[in-house]
Amino acid sequence: MENKQTILNNLPNYYGTESYHKVTLFPILATDGVAYLLQACEAFWLIDEIGGMIMQHNKKWQQKGMVFFKLKKSDPMIGDDNKAVLSVDDGNGNLLDSKYIDYTDFPLDEAKIWTSWDGERWIAMLPSEY
Repeated sequence: MENKQTILNNLPNYYGTESYHKVTLFPILATDGVAYLLQACEAFWLIDEIGGMIMQHNKKWQQKGMVFFKLKKSDPMIGDDNKAVLSVDDGNGNLLDSKYIDYTDFPLDEAKIWTSWDGERWIAMLPSEY
């Protein structure tokens, strides 16, 4: 796992993608930035969680075209730095679903992954790659 500061320094370098990566069994392709995030944070579980949530609501979310995921770690000041919440909204602040993550060693305080339906599959991207 790369250290937090290295990851934070590298993420702004992703503002488009040259290729798409199959990183999960779900019908989701990741951009270069998401593939980097998953590898650097050793967090392929995150795309699996996103895929599971998408499949649970697939038809409804396909009609929206895009949904926006955010992993937010709990506040280390209150001793919950290894817990997190994965939430998804419609881009207008309307919460569509959320999931409590009982334990994670994810190195960042939060991560945002946007997903877009292209008519055949979901594309997972960093906000800077949209």
